[in-house]
Amino acid sequence: MGGVPPLGYRPDGRTLEIVEPHANIVRDIYRRYLDLGNVRLVVDQLTAERIHTPVRRMANGRDFGGCAFSRGQIYAILKNPIYVGDIPHRDQRHKGLHKAIIGQDVWDATQTMLAGHVPGLRRAVNTASGSLLAGLIVDDAGEKLIAAHACKGKVRYRYYVSHSTHHGVSDSKALRIPAREIETATVEALAAAFDDPIALMARASIPLAPADLARVFGAACTAAAAIRCRDPEMLRALVAKVIVHPTMLQIELVTAAMAKHLSVATSAEDEATLLLTCPTRLTRTGHRLRIVQNDGRAIAAAPPDASMIKLLVKAQRWWTQLQRGEITVQELAQAEGVVKSYVTRIVRLAFLAPSIIDDVLAGRQPATLDARRLAFTADLPTSWTEQLRHFEVGRQIS
Repeated sequence: MGGVPPLGYRPDGRTLEIVEPHANIVRDIYRRYLDLGNVRLVVDQLTAERIHTPVRRMANGRDFGGCAFSRGQIYAILKNPIYVGDIPHRDQRHKGLHKAIIGQDVWDATQTMLAGHVPGLRRAVNTASGSLLAGLIVDDAGEKLIAAHACKGKVRYRYYVSHSTHHGVSDSKALRIPAREIETATVEALAAAFDDPIALMARASIPLAPADLARVFGAACTAAAAIRCRDPEMLRALVAKVIVHPTMLQIELVTAAMAKHLSVATSAEDEATLLLTCPTRLTRTGHRLRIVQNDGRAIAAAPPDASMIKLLVKAQRWWTQLQRGEITVQELAQAEGVVKSYVTRIVRLAFLAPSIIDDVLAGRQPATLDARRLAFTADLPTSWTEQLRHFEVGRQIS
């Protein structure tokens, strides 16, 4: 009907014909958005990879395009029903004569994701808690981990999940890792590297003159502080990739960006990276997959678990009643509405090692220790040393 056709098409009489090289760009944009879940990140990736709008010619002979994609252009592409074979007219859509560039399933998934990310409708807390490493994380086989979230009541939980699982493919080896834990591990490993700039520069084969020491240490201190504050632009400039292994995290640090933040010059190419290793391991707590330190403790600090504290208080209260001879185990079970064996298991918690109790109260207990495990541990050792060993040994993923 006249006008400039959408990217990916050219006029063909009264309909449209696909321009395959341009259509591939459109398909790639949809794929990136479904992987990243964020238009800004799509724009950043396209810009970084120097993927620009194709140069096209209007009917009057003028050329346009050849520039970086804007967020507005990406939104327009993602919302245009022409790409799924429809023609929009006012508030209605009609089946077109042209061929679709993307499938209906891709269109539906994209519109669902866009509906949950309408600009201006997201709360500030959600904006501030966006997935810091979206598009950067892969597993040890090279499969992407996609940023995702789930809501329980008013609480929003963020995860990085295997690409196959995110798109409905069942795989027993698929990962679903809490975002806060892997982001914290990455941030701490990066910051620790900048805490020792001399070792960092030595690994990158960057010479350091004595006269530059003060400047480099000052820049490194500033950089480490910004990393710990989770400066998103800085982190995405520094990190090329985060690889999740069963027994460690590997972080590909962009050498040129590292040198820039240390205020030193480097001859390294823009694509050159330095591999940092963070000793962690994957472990399961019930049905949950966690990333923990090698001693079994959680990567990210968490508030004390109220359910665990409630069990410890109950254990002390019940033991005090039994110790005073105020009541028998059978009578206590009847009064509390539980079975006798449950009372016995809970009372044993009154004899937990003081260090375990302190960790629970501070929220720094091993990641494998939760209220369910406390309540259903029938073989709790009497030795405090054995208790520590019993609770800190998690089930490692292989």
